[in-house]
Amino acid sequence: MGDMIVVTSTHEGFLSNSYLVGSGEGGDAIIIDTGGPMEPLLVALDEHDLELQAIFNTHDHQDHTTFNVEWLGRHDVPLHTASSLSDGQRLGFGELEVQVLATPGHVPEHVALVVGGEAVFTGDALFAGSVGGTLHGGPDGYEQLRTSVMDQLLALPDSMRVWPGHAEPTTIGDERATNPFVRFWARGERNADEEVHVAGHPATVHVMARDYDGGQKALVGMADGSWAIVGGSSLEHDAASALTSSRT
Repeated sequence: MGDMIVVTSTHEGFLSNSYLVGSGEGGDAIIIDTGGPMEPLLVALDEHDLELQAIFNTHDHQDHTTFNVEWLGRHDVPLHTASSLSDGQRLGFGELEVQVLATPGHVPEHVALVVGGEAVFTGDALFAGSVGGTLHGGPDGYEQLRTSVMDQLLALPDSMRVWPGHAEPTTIGDERATNPFVRFWARGERNADEEVHVAGHPATVHVMARDYDGGQKALVGMADGSWAIVGGSSLEHDAASALTSSRT
């Protein structure tokens, strides 16, 4: 395969990334997630003389599927969604190979995509310095996300480039070394110890990190023994605010 081409388009509001991935000049290409504006990717298709072969959604949240219909209206190609893909599945598009990794936790149906053996597109499972929230991941969302990150994504080579669903790219090695959530899961390292409430329920913050949107993301242990990854805005820092929240 020639030099792989990756072009990013980011939505100004959602901060969600869409990716055009090509096998090389004049080669085959795919789109991964469609939340970003189409125009930069359409321009890149022409500039690099790429033939679009398929569209992928890492999961079904609106900020990753916004322009599915528009893309499919322009190009007669298949749409592969998380619900139609299976762990370990491999799909070939000319010189471009896509390997599917099941990465549930943020939502029950979520995949990451390893393309060309040299880049992984992680959707909302893993970001630079953060991970996806688990409040919409179902009763096993937290454990599934931990497994998705530690057993699926962190099993990839340290040199592999990570293109997340939001914000800037990173590498597996950088996240292994510096991501606060990975460090907690790998070695029990905590950078916070604060009693809070989440949706009116008592909890303890064990990890706090900057999230992709400039806010914060927290790993909390709930009083009932469960765990969750939540946005910093979900943390209620005193009993009075928790009581107010539970009544509204």
